[in-house]
Amino acid sequence: MRVLQDDYVYYPSYGVYYNGYRHQYYYQDQGAWVSRPGPPGISVDVLLASPSVHMDFHDSPEHHHDAMVQRYPRNWSARRPNGSEHEQGHDNEHEERR
Repeated sequence: MRVLQDDYVYYPSYGVYYNGYRHQYYYQDQGAWVSRPGPPGISVDVLLASPSVHMDFHDSPEHHHDAMVQRYPRNWSARRPNGSEHEQGHDNEHEERR
């Protein structure tokens, strides 16, 4: 039996995580963590066009968010110092929702 794990893509500009397995967005709403079928106040197209990074944890983003904000601040760019592009992790099914 294969066990599927939660898998997240983080969008630092918006402080939003997308879980490709559950097809849910995770973010803070008035200080509480919520999961919803759509991102908060932004279209999926705009979110997908922003820099993103694939997370290497499989539990709730709230357990890692403080560290992720330090590592990937809101103005984080997908460009590395050498000018190459950072791999952006988008789930195919996520992109199909557009």
